[in-house]
Amino acid sequence: MKRFALLLLCTIATIAVCLPISSSAKEYPKMSVKDVMTLNSDSVSAGSLRSPMHGDTVLLTGIVAVSPLINYPTDQRINMTIGGNSWVAYLRDTDTTLKQYAGISVIQTDTSVKSTLFERSKTGDIIEVLVRIGSYPITNNPAFNRQFPTAAAVITDAESRPVKTISSKNTLPQIIPVSITDFYIGGAENRSLNNVTGSRYIGMKVELSNLSVIETSPTLILSDEAGNSIYMNNQSNYYLGKIQEFNFRSPILGQKIKKLAGYVAGYSFVGSSGGGGQMQIFQIFSIAPALPADVIKDDLPPQISGLERKGGKLFPTSSDTVRIGFDVVEGDNSLDRPEGIKLLYTTDGKTFKEAPFKSSQFGYTGSIPPLPNHSIVGFKVIATDQKNVSISNPVIGTSLYKVVDGAARIADFQTPIYGYNGTLQLSGFSLTFDATITADNKDFPGSGNGFQNPSLITMQDSPEPWSGFVVGAQSFLSKGVALHRGDKIRVTGTLQNFFGFLTFGTVDTIIVLSSGNNPLAVVVSTSDIGGKFVGDTSVHRWRSMLVEVRDVKIMDTVVPTQPNGGEFSIADKDKTGNPFAFLRVETDASPLYYTTHDSITQVTWRIKPEVGREFSYVRGLIFGGNQFYKLVPRSTNDFAGLVKVQELPTSSESTLSAYPNPFTSETTIEFSIQHQSPTLVRVIDGLGNIVRTLVDKQLEAGAYRTSLESSGLSSGVYSLEVRTSSRIEHKSVIITR
Repeated sequence: MKRFALLLLCTIATIAVCLPISSSAKEYPKMSVKDVMTLNSDSVSAGSLRSPMHGDTVLLTGIVAVSPLINYPTDQRINMTIGGNSWVAYLRDTDTTLKQYAGISVIQTDTSVKSTLFERSKTGDIIEVLVRIGSYPITNNPAFNRQFPTAAAVITDAESRPVKTISSKNTLPQIIPVSITDFYIGGAENRSLNNVTGSRYIGMKVELSNLSVIETSPTLILSDEAGNSIYMNNQSNYYLGKIQEFNFRSPILGQKIKKLAGYVAGYSFVGSSGGGGQMQIFQIFSIAPALPADVIKDDLPPQISGLERKGGKLFPTSSDTVRIGFDVVEGDNSLDRPEGIKLLYTTDGKTFKEAPFKSSQFGYTGSIPPLPNHSIVGFKVIATDQKNVSISNPVIGTSLYKVVDGAARIADFQTPIYGYNGTLQLSGFSLTFDATITADNKDFPGSGNGFQNPSLITMQDSPEPWSGFVVGAQSFLSKGVALHRGDKIRVTGTLQNFFGFLTFGTVDTIIVLSSGNNPLAVVVSTSDIGGKFVGDTSVHRWRSMLVEVRDVKIMDTVVPTQPNGGEFSIADKDKTGNPFAFLRVETDASPLYYTTHDSITQVTWRIKPEVGREFSYVRGLIFGGNQFYKLVPRSTNDFAGLVKVQELPTSSESTLSAYPNPFTSETTIEFSIQHQSPTLVRVIDGLGNIVRTLVDKQLEAGAYRTSLESSGLSSGVYSLEVRTSSRIEHKSVIITR
């Protein structure tokens, strides 16, 4: 396989935004690579890799460490690129003894401009080039962009100048040996940046050794023996399969890489996630090999395929023997069977035991003995050929399963497991659990656009993290069962990972156990969620769960980075000066009176939120979208507090609700009034007697809630009454014992 990465790193338009190139000045300061790349230690510690020269136009001098073309003029094929036909060169400081802050990536995105002569630069040339200092890659979060490595863009507009070659055939500095931990610590578990060390090598050529391939798409991810991992950046056309005579064959999963030499750079991948959506991967540090000799592979190891746990149910019990299926084929060398194969399992992530296996129709079948309830079991297969070239599946860590006796909880299969460097096998397994519906298909009706924007039903079984779950409404409706918010259900289905979130691929049975239940909303701060990228586990644990933020203020009516996304932002009133605390609120997914779309407000009762408006609380479900997490209210009743008169719906529908209803001990009552007025909220029994007065005061226009406790009241039907100077509303509630 000549190619191991298929999609562009960044569009030309994006690079232009990331590295602006316009300038009106005629005289520019002369800078060395070291002048530009030396970073302030305080900034680095704070997570910023932005050069002090960021945004400046300078005349940059350095040694060309790798040229943008293979060999100008005889071979004008592009060597290094960051998408399309851009030209990329790496420059080193002319002081070749420097071991840090001595490299930079220089990019010309508009290759139709030939007046710069940049493409004529050759390895070993000392050049002077007019550039604008910026960074790469780029996101739609300006604050996040400060984290990415500094790069430079060749000026190509009217102010462009030809590259000045000062001398040629200079000796390049030696490649610097490094380890992955100079850039990242950790892999599948608790991965963290090492900015302090990694920032020193940006733009410089470094060398790593003795690595294993743990991912091959969209590009190679490599790991050391301790599980620390780093991306291999596909900037060079040698490794994109475009230099045919090199004939690079991508290594397989688990193959050893003896040597990886390359330049330290940021990485960006944009590709389809299915259903018309996109996924985007950003890496602060990656290694970009440039030349054929920069990657040296070991022998092709044996290949282990089809590793899976057999049996249909997700959680085996403490009396179950667990069957493991797999197959092994030879690589470059012979393999002794079965002596060269081992099936191992562990219950602590450290100490492994061998499990027996035997030949089967499709390879081998192993048996892990019954283990105690609540055990977390890791397992893997290792194959070693006659030349001692070995491979493990999984390459790093283990596959996992849990032993669970009795009823399962949602958190049992969604909570991350640490200490094993692995994940539970979930897709294709069946399980049963009980949960309460937090939003039904009337709350999230979808657009009727199939799987791109389906109608949804959410549920949770606890206010604890990892206890929320979402299913396409059609999976339930196809069973002929109408579900409503507050229903407690028992559901059996088969799990499926659908573009990054776990759901049911199929639903087998649904039983409604009770109705009128009221799941507790988890109270969080806007700073707990605002500005967090999808995948951040500190937020992902609340995904599909009902949360509530209190005492918040509207910060903008349209999210600047997503102007047509149907979102606005709120923040805790004590965090309005912190943009990382701004939480996105979705208005397009549910029947709200808020909208960010001006055209809608002109033809319906929906209105645009007003900056500065305050709420005593906003509730909703946590979902991911447009790369960030956001809050999705289910209805207008999920907002409460100081709402202006013109922000209230003008429809004649009642704003009085009680939840749960029927109830046993307590129900929450929500209502809205359109004008400042004396307000009474009372409870009236079946004989017309006023048995409780819940509110008796002057209220401003707005949305409010109070509660009714059943203590002292007998079972039966009661009427809630909300009386203002202009309106009287009633709603029946039922107390059950």
